[in-house]
Amino acid sequence: MKKDTEFEIKTKIEQEFKDLSKNFAVILFVDLHVYNQSCLFVSEYLIKKLKLKGLYVALNKPYETICGELKKNNLDVNAISCIDAVSKETDKYPKIDKVLYLEDPSSITELLFLIKAVCNEGKIKFIFLDSLDTLLLYNDIKEVEKFIRSLVNNARKSNVSVAIMTPKEKSEEDMLAAVTQFCDKEIEL
Repeated sequence: MKKDTEFEIKTKIEQEFKDLSKNFAVILFVDLHVYNQSCLFVSEYLIKKLKLKGLYVALNKPYETICGELKKNNLDVNAISCIDAVSKETDKYPKIDKVLYLEDPSSITELLFLIKAVCNEGKIKFIFLDSLDTLLLYNDIKEVEKFIRSLVNNARKSNVSVAIMTPKEKSEEDMLAAVTQFCDKEIEL
């Protein structure tokens, strides 16, 4: 990625997040060609700028990959816990205290249960969901809508912020209209 594109994305994230309330819920629509970097930059903003500890819900990459990316960019991996929805399918999931493994990526009920359990511990201040469109691969629009509603409501009760990423190009209009109503702000990157 070019340095000027990187600077633009980081600047946009900072501008869009600066006026949000303490416990916000945002959905980020991201161009596919900057998707991975945007995930990293949002994580960086939450960890470094806002100095928050959080939960990374990894629907596209295993925890080990995410952890490597965070380390490579000098981010504190101890600042995040993770729900890994990828590794069980590959049969490569090391036992790590800060990582919960989702048995089946289609189990949206189990995912919500794990998120609620982590929120109820009171140790996190943000939830970062790395790909809304991945949920739609395994679940219908109504199930995903209910999931997001429950996720945001539970997060608000627990004083936890939520950032949800989704690619612009793959987003379904009906689903986005339903999900954005639960968020404080829509951000395009």
